[in-house]
Amino acid sequence: MFNDRDIAVIGAGALASVLCLLLPVPFPWKVGIGFTVLVIALVAALIRLGRDRLTPEEYLVRRIRYWLRPRFWTFQVRDLPLRFSGREAPGQKIAEPPPPAPERPVKRKPEPEPAAHRLPGVRRVSAAVSWRLDPALAERIAGLLLAVVGLYFLDWLRTGGAVALGMDLARVLP
Repeated sequence: MFNDRDIAVIGAGALASVLCLLLPVPFPWKVGIGFTVLVIALVAALIRLGRDRLTPEEYLVRRIRYWLRPRFWTFQVRDLPLRFSGREAPGQKIAEPPPPAPERPVKRKPEPEPAAHRLPGVRRVSAAVSWRLDPALAERIAGLLLAVVGLYFLDWLRTGGAVALGMDLARVLP
């Protein structure tokens, strides 16, 4: 799910958030700044851009390469003369596109006969679950779970958790 780049960015963010404790500001500000740095590092590590779900630096390199490279290809059919272009010679026939291929009928699998122990008229529903998750989907799910945990934490802080946390830290720190 994660590659080495993601782990390095998360580790650097964790180190930076620990170093935020050395700032010359009151302790709650240190915690808030460290938490913000850590969240920014997580977002920077897990963000994916474009249809190919690339990291920001890979996406930016591709965009710059495409922007700087001259265009050599055109996606036009040059074999067929264009209709109503005025470039056809008098009496020249315009090539018609080939007729579409006939469609093949779809073969359906026959339904299995109901077993003797099943009730007649009741179909069995199979609930096969694949646990192979697309990495992009897994990252979205992890981000959603982190957001929910963050909201619960903010609600806990709002309803008195900050006071309890302050008392616990006052006992631990001199």
